[in-house]
Amino acid sequence: MTRRRGLTLAAVVVLLAAATVTAVVLLRRPGGPPEFRPRFPVDGLVTNERTQRHGDEPGVRRSADWVATSGSLFAVGGVGFSGVPDGSPPDAGSRSGTDSAVFRLITRRTDFGDVRVRFRLRVSRQVTTPRTPAEDYDGVHLLVRYQNPQQLYAVSLQRRDGIVSIKRKDPGGPANGGTYVELAKAPFPLVTDWLDVDVRVRETGDGGTALQLRAGGRLIVEAVDRSPQRITAAGALGLRADNTEFYFADFVAGGT
Repeated sequence: MTRRRGLTLAAVVVLLAAATVTAVVLLRRPGGPPEFRPRFPVDGLVTNERTQRHGDEPGVRRSADWVATSGSLFAVGGVGFSGVPDGSPPDAGSRSGTDSAVFRLITRRTDFGDVRVRFRLRVSRQVTTPRTPAEDYDGVHLLVRYQNPQQLYAVSLQRRDGIVSIKRKDPGGPANGGTYVELAKAPFPLVTDWLDVDVRVRETGDGGTALQLRAGGRLIVEAVDRSPQRITAAGALGLRADNTEFYFADFVAGGT
């Protein structure tokens, strides 16, 4: 009697374990990569552009989530921070400068195809440097389906001129080896308070790539790219900023 009861309890444990595994599997998005939720648990420099140019230098900071191709990424109070933007090349600790007047940050993951990206953004101020005079497009932009610096989509989030846009960058041309093609634009004022950002990119199923920006809970701008040059391959995500000091928090990228 005791033995039979023991076997029954063991069977229950096995069944519960199997149910737990099944529940975990069901919580995953079928057929898609896991959500991307980078965290900033420690204050200080996270990474900077020297990881690309001087990767073997002692003291260089590497991030498991991000690659800075230009500028410096810091953590402050659990959120990401561009640092004070300047035009000076950083040392290993970004003490001599940040170079964040030209800020380019790319995810190490490159499996983002159809994706929804949500986070909070706060632009604290805009600057100029001798190397980077003021431009209308100065601000913060989200890069999606990033293949390389010459092939990507760029969704403006905040700009100096109060206009946001959705653009595709094609290889060949004057913009760092590429050419930007504007797909849509809309008025949207630059603010200095926290802003909820929601960007979606997906294939429409009828030969189009749809991109949409919602901010502050409302639709701001959207476009459907049906050109032969549209980008259908999965890629990295990125944050670009020009002459802009900013913070970002609660970054989540997952299913659409």
